[in-house]
Amino acid sequence: MQYYSWAGDEEALPCEKCDNCLHRQSHCPIIQDARQDALYMLRVIDAVTNYMKNNNENTTRDDIVQVFCRSKNASVIKKNLNHLDIYKENYNRILKRQEEVAYLLEDLVIRDLVEVKFKLSKPTPTSQITCNLIYIGVTENAVERASIGSWIYSVRSRQK
Repeated sequence: MQYYSWAGDEEALPCEKCDNCLHRQSHCPIIQDARQDALYMLRVIDAVTNYMKNNNENTTRDDIVQVFCRSKNASVIKKNLNHLDIYKENYNRILKRQEEVAYLLEDLVIRDLVEVKFKLSKPTPTSQITCNLIYIGVTENAVERASIGSWIYSVRSRQK
C-alpha cells in the first residue's frame, strides 16, 4: 500500500477481510521441497512409457501428468492407464496442480533424467510444422541423480 501513499503517511496494515487482502493470501507462493515428487515422477514415467511401448503407442506429456495426478478423464480410461499399479498407489504429492506437475516433468527432461524424442509433422502441404515431445523413458542413473539434486519449487499456496 506504500505505493499509493504520501510521504509521511502511516502504513496501512492488511485488514484480512477485503478482496485485495484475501486475493493476496490465496495467491501467495510457498517454497516446497519436491524431491519425493521428482522421484515418484520417475517411477510414473517408467511405468507409463513401458506400458505404452507394449501397446505400440507413443507416450505424451499428458499421459504422464494425468497418471501422476490420478486423473479420471476419458483419455486415461481409453488408454487403460487407470489400470496401472502406480496409478492405484495412494501417493501424497507436494505438487497438486497439473501445471506444477507438468513443470516438474519438463524440469526432469531439461536435467537429462528423462529421454525424449521430437516428432515433427506437417499434416497438409499448406499447414505449419508442429512439434510434439514423445517420452521414451528414464535415463541411466536417473533416480540416483535425482536423489542428490535440488528440487525446491515455488508453488501457489492452497489456503481456503
